[in-house]
Amino acid sequence: MRIPENLLSLIPILLLQLVQKTSGGELVDVQLQELRLGQRNVCPHEEVEIVTLKEPCVQAYTKYVRSRKPGCNGKFQSCAVRQPKTIYFHTYKKVNRTRRHTIAECCPGWVHRPGEAGCQRANCSSDLCHNGGTCVPSEHNDNEQVCECPPGFTGAKCQYDINECMANNAGCEHECVNTIGTFYCRCWPGFELATDGNTCTDIDECATANGGCSERCVNTAGGFRCDCPSDLYLHSDGRTCGKVTSCSVDNGGCDHDCEDDANGEFYRCRCRPGFKLSENKRSCQAIDPCLDDNGKCQHHCTNNNGRVQCQCYPGFHLSYDRRSCVDIDECSKNNGCEHYCENIKGTYRCKCREGYQLGRDGRTCEEMLGGCQVGNGGCQHDCYDQPDGGHVCKCRQGYVLADDQKLCHDQNECNNNNGDCDQICVNLAGSHECQCKPGFRLMMDGRGCEDISECSSNNGGCEQICSNQEGGYMCSCEPGFELSEDGHSCHDINECLINNGGCAQLCKNRKGSRRCQCFAGYVLAHDEKSCVAASESVDILSNECPNGFFGSTCQLSCSDCQNGGKCSMRGAGLLSKCDCPSGYTGEKCEQICPNGLWGVDCAHKCSCKLCDPTTGSCRCEDPERCSDGPCPDGYYGSQCNLKCRMDCLNGRCDPIFGYCTCPDGLYGQNCEKSCPNFTFGKNCRFPCKCAREHSEGCDEITGKCRCKPGYYGHHCKRMCSPGLYGPGCARKCSCPAGVRCDPVTGDCTKKCPAGYQGNLCDQPCPAGYFGYDCDRKCQCDDVESPHRTKVCHHVTGTCTCLPGKTGPLCDQSCAMNTYGPNCAHTCSCVNGAKCDERDGSCHCTPGFYGATCSEVCPTGRFGIDCMQLCKCQNGAICDPKDGSCECSPGWNGKKCEKACALGTFGKDCSRKCDCADGMHCDPSDGECICPPGKKGHKCEETCEHGLFGAGCKGICSCQNGGVCDSITGSCECRAGWRGKKCDRPCPDGRFGEGCNAICDCTTSNDTSTYNPFVARCDHVTGECRCPAGWTGPDCQTSCPLGRHGEGCRHSCQCSNGASCDRVTGFCDCPSGFMGKNCESECPAGLWGSNCMKHCLCMHGGECNKETGDCECVDGWTGPSCEFLCPFGQFGRNCAQRCNCKNGASCDRKTGRCECLPGWSGEHCEKPCASGHYGAKCEETCECENGAICDPISGHCSCQPGWRGKKCNRPCLKGYYGKHCSQSCRCANSKSCDHISGRCQCPKGYAGHSCTELCPEGTYGESCSHKCDCGHNSLCDAISGKCFCKPGHSGPDCKSGCVQGRFGPDCNQLCSCENGGVCDSSSGSCVCPPGYIGTKCEIACQSDRFGPTCEKICNCENGGTCDRLTGQCRCLPGFTGMTCNQVCPDGRYGAGCKEKCRCVNGHCNPTNGECKCNLGFTGPSCEQSCPSGKYGLNCTLDCECHGQARCDPVQGCCDCPPGRYGSRCQFSCPNGFYGWYCSQSCSCQNGAHCDGADGRCLCPAGFQGDKCEQKCTEGTFGPACSQNCNCGKFKCDTTNGKCICPVGRHGPLCEEECRAGRYGESCMNKCQCFNGASCDPKTGQCTCSPGWLGPTCQVEMLDPNNIANRGDLPEDWEWRKKR
Repeated sequence: MRIPENLLSLIPILLLQLVQKTSGGELVDVQLQELRLGQRNVCPHEEVEIVTLKEPCVQAYTKYVRSRKPGCNGKFQSCAVRQPKTIYFHTYKKVNRTRRHTIAECCPGWVHRPGEAGCQRANCSSDLCHNGGTCVPSEHNDNEQVCECPPGFTGAKCQYDINECMANNAGCEHECVNTIGTFYCRCWPGFELATDGNTCTDIDECATANGGCSERCVNTAGGFRCDCPSDLYLHSDGRTCGKVTSCSVDNGGCDHDCEDDANGEFYRCRCRPGFKLSENKRSCQAIDPCLDDNGKCQHHCTNNNGRVQCQCYPGFHLSYDRRSCVDIDECSKNNGCEHYCENIKGTYRCKCREGYQLGRDGRTCEEMLGGCQVGNGGCQHDCYDQPDGGHVCKCRQGYVLADDQKLCHDQNECNNNNGDCDQICVNLAGSHECQCKPGFRLMMDGRGCEDISECSSNNGGCEQICSNQEGGYMCSCEPGFELSEDGHSCHDINECLINNGGCAQLCKNRKGSRRCQCFAGYVLAHDEKSCVAASESVDILSNECPNGFFGSTCQLSCSDCQNGGKCSMRGAGLLSKCDCPSGYTGEKCEQICPNGLWGVDCAHKCSCKLCDPTTGSCRCEDPERCSDGPCPDGYYGSQCNLKCRMDCLNGRCDPIFGYCTCPDGLYGQNCEKSCPNFTFGKNCRFPCKCAREHSEGCDEITGKCRCKPGYYGHHCKRMCSPGLYGPGCARKCSCPAGVRCDPVTGDCTKKCPAGYQGNLCDQPCPAGYFGYDCDRKCQCDDVESPHRTKVCHHVTGTCTCLPGKTGPLCDQSCAMNTYGPNCAHTCSCVNGAKCDERDGSCHCTPGFYGATCSEVCPTGRFGIDCMQLCKCQNGAICDPKDGSCECSPGWNGKKCEKACALGTFGKDCSRKCDCADGMHCDPSDGECICPPGKKGHKCEETCEHGLFGAGCKGICSCQNGGVCDSITGSCECRAGWRGKKCDRPCPDGRFGEGCNAICDCTTSNDTSTYNPFVARCDHVTGECRCPAGWTGPDCQTSCPLGRHGEGCRHSCQCSNGASCDRVTGFCDCPSGFMGKNCESECPAGLWGSNCMKHCLCMHGGECNKETGDCECVDGWTGPSCEFLCPFGQFGRNCAQRCNCKNGASCDRKTGRCECLPGWSGEHCEKPCASGHYGAKCEETCECENGAICDPISGHCSCQPGWRGKKCNRPCLKGYYGKHCSQSCRCANSKSCDHISGRCQCPKGYAGHSCTELCPEGTYGESCSHKCDCGHNSLCDAISGKCFCKPGHSGPDCKSGCVQGRFGPDCNQLCSCENGGVCDSSSGSCVCPPGYIGTKCEIACQSDRFGPTCEKICNCENGGTCDRLTGQCRCLPGFTGMTCNQVCPDGRYGAGCKEKCRCVNGHCNPTNGECKCNLGFTGPSCEQSCPSGKYGLNCTLDCECHGQARCDPVQGCCDCPPGRYGSRCQFSCPNGFYGWYCSQSCSCQNGAHCDGADGRCLCPAGFQGDKCEQKCTEGTFGPACSQNCNCGKFKCDTTNGKCICPVGRHGPLCEEECRAGRYGESCMNKCQCFNGASCDPKTGQCTCSPGWLGPTCQVEMLDPNNIANRGDLPEDWEWRKKR
């Protein structure tokens, strides 16, 4: 092809424009960057154009057929006549169609920047940024902030006002008032704004007219006060000072006490103790002793009416000197520490033993956890503790463990046997989903696909016959009809057009068939095709049609003529007929002229192959070549019979005008002229679409715009982005930061914000100008407005009315509640305040103040801005508007200074008292002043329940149902209660009314010590109750099985054979169960009693919840499933044997054979088929020229004459044969055949190795013969025989292949799938969007779509995209274009269409399942946790002891009185009782205190409120409830034993001491000897005669008469004396 010289000259210019070098040496791609859908901020734009097409249609014409007509020349003579016959043919008519095509353009508000993908720059138009914002996008704008906003505005386009007052009150000291674009500070009354505009300074009111004070004015912060000298007092107006005459007037103006002198005149004011007189000698100030050395207090000093009162910080107590503080040793008390307590100055802290850590409450100690118990061991899914102390992570089904051995990645099940899906497998997170191809539906098993019978629904859309096929269906028609182009509807076949429908004479078409007819004088034979002559008796002339009718049976009339045909009325004996216009024929002019004929009666022959039947002008034969014109080369005109007017280069001229058709970019007689500016295309017929003011024209061939410096884009409408300048915006600016670059020249100028100028950029644009450098002129002057009330904004240039004005001419004041420019803002004033129409400030009505006048004047102030002080007295309410006083009941007067006169009361003292004679009423409410306990008109009514005393003002404090005395307020207690407020139960052992009844509960005989098992009686009813865990009359019988609690009254709730604690009711679960009631089986990984033991099963093995034994999954064995199955074994416990051959191993789980490379088959028994090799025989051999492929490695063993890795290269020159190892032996060192070694190439081959076929057009020996084949033919290089080129067929190879075939003679069937189009030459498939592969058999991956699957889906959160369009199909729970948005609150499901029904919780956006708030459960979270449960879904068991209530949210225990601890597990220690043991008992004599109500449980022998009294005489035992049985003697108050007098003993003291015994209970032995008697009381001896001494052991001797003993010698006495 020859390229014109002028076009060649444009190429360097185009290249220069397309690629230009920046000043920094960088190449910037300017124009070649194309926008594509899917890029950032790129949107599809639909263009519409009108094109003229040729539409196929059916037309008809009339043809006259010669036939014999009987009886025309006599009765038995026939003649030749011409009969009309309608012929139908297919042709084309010109129609206009609207054609739409989509192009990629930047989304509104965005522009394309050269060198960047997509549209990443904001369209910096004058109206993009609001409120004076400047559009200066960043280099990589990753957010929506495209405007640089002036101070006071924010938002992506500066569309929002910043409320500066929200942040730190904008620095204002008092009030901050926000306005549009800015703010201002405002001070409280009594202050004025300082020059800095932020701080407020006090106004010295005393400086002006002494503040209105008659004497002394004292300035204060925000106000002032008037003071008077000591001999004057301040008047109630707060301004004037009056002379005090006596204390009787307003207490002399004194705060405390007023003293008169002897004359009754005012003397002085005096303060109460602890106060001192202030400077005005009237008011009193408290004397603060704490100011002097902190009152000598060590910690904190408080002033108690002038007296020092020292206090200590927490953790200390006041010492005996009442000044210093002593540290409290909390560790010596019950401090709540579970392990150790360490005292610290002022406090204490708990410590834990080794192996424990302090709990969150700072008191309890928790065992240090590790492994899976802390953060799930870092595992994403499941964590398993190991016997060696470590832990391993496992993933749930559908996931595999990542390299870090912690995270889990989704496993693509579709890679393994297509996920067992029949057709399409779609991988999902943690699983997969099977889908079917179009025409199939998924079966119940979720894997197989079954054909959809489309014909069963609406007949598949077919008009007549629907035939179901595999994966689709096909429509067909009944006999007599043919299928139309839409493949569904049926058209009638005109059988008469084919061999006259088989009729002998006339053929009439009918819908679905045809009918044969005969001429007049003939009748239809029995075969309904032939015609036979009628009988001779038939009068032929009688069959003549009447005038105006015609047809074989006179069935047609003149009104039947069609297509403009007119009826001709003939004379007698002649038939009427339709005279058809040009181009039509047929009996009714219903047919268009047949192909090749045109004109009236179709009598003219076309001068071309196809012509217009009406005019005879030529038409295009091949619709695909219509664009080249209908006429052959060198001709034009309606008949294509005129020679072109010019000698055109290609011989083809315009078919209408005959001028040469010039190539793109040229025009003129000889196509020698280039297109004028702003035109392009063939003959320069198309105008450029470029913006003329920003472009220099367009490319004459393509129409691409050539932009002026400073502009770029498809139509040169876009100004260079900041930082770029020059032609095509291809050069980078080199200006420093903050300096603007000229987009045309690149000159650097200081950049002021839009709307400002000057060296400091602090001067706004002059009136009438706006924008950068103030170089743009406002257009507001064109608008007529009175008084120039329409102005131009110096930043944006928008024309707005002055503040407070609106309307087209800006001559209208703002409507009510609007203000500002154009009255665009709404006032926020309330309470009737007037809004300033200029700035929106509020002018408050009297009684209100604040920025919006929303605040009512504070107490004591009124008027405008609340600047006036009220003068109301005695608690009167001051009207904030006018200061008028609304008196409290009981007062009147202008200032409410007067009390009501006697006999009046109420509001303004307007009501009269209505009390009995002599009684006064309360001036405030009129209630009669009655004696205590009475009320009413005559004081005849008793005080209401709960009230007592004078005026029934006292409030009773009786508790527990006690009745209050209406006069004194004393409490009359109900049965079982006592005390001043009935707040104490009866003492132990007593109950009932006044606690007078004595309990009668059976007790143990052992009364010596306090017995916790003794039954106690109810202090109200006297009912005997045993402690928790015990029952029986003596409370010494343990609770039977299944019962627990006090008196064993509660039933155990334990399940699954668990045992129940008889005291607390807690369940001790058997092996395999857990939970408060042992109702839950052990979760995975735990076993044993209460599920306290961890399973040791590995690799997914399940643990027996009772024994802990492991049940291994397939492929594992061992006690802990720690061993893989050995080679050759698989299955459960590795019990099955593999059946694999050729050294293959088998899958340890399924037993499926895993073949070695080179083998295949179920048992690996088959070698790879020819052409395949490697693992699973999936690799395709690449061996050529008959080489043998190794089935294991794929190595090619070449045939003789070939070499190379693929055996695709012939032997080197001079060699041939196997392995190319033999040398050629040809003369003159000529090359030989690389296979046989022959010195001459065989027929059809050439080249130095005889490996190349003969050049095209030659064949035979040495390629010396010339081929003689047609245009679309090739010749055989060996024989010279002609054969069609691929894609052609037929005898002359002029026919193309039909759809579905390709190759030489079109003898190959296309194998393209999924709608792929087959190339008729090569058979290669052109795949539709969404598919790739050699046969289009591979669908795009889940994350790709479009042609060649090159576009990447943006679907998130598991959303799948359409393979054709890329549109995202979101999973339930997600929405948005890319499925990146979770369903909003309250919605769930596919498309977020379902409404959540959760009451106290949130619903899962995927399935709507409710996730309840803590403390709630149920399908809709409508149920609170049942008793004993708390937490998430009420799944946690409360651990509260003693029937304590459990908080359903946190599980915290609300202990009843008498218990404490985090789980209420402790009873109050002795000496404490009540709520959390916060009260102390003072029981005496070793009595125990009831932890619940503080009653003292007296030991036997004691009674009284605090067990301080012994039993009265005659009673003993617990609560002194038993009577002694000792007669006149006393008994022991503890055990009832009789206390016998000295000298008596026995159960009833009825016996005196036996001889030799004396004393109390005759316990002592007498020491009397020698026959002495012993006193039974004192033990004193009464000696027998002759004996003396205390024990009667001294013998009384007569010295003159001493008897000699017979057992002694005579001289004994003498010897003794010696």
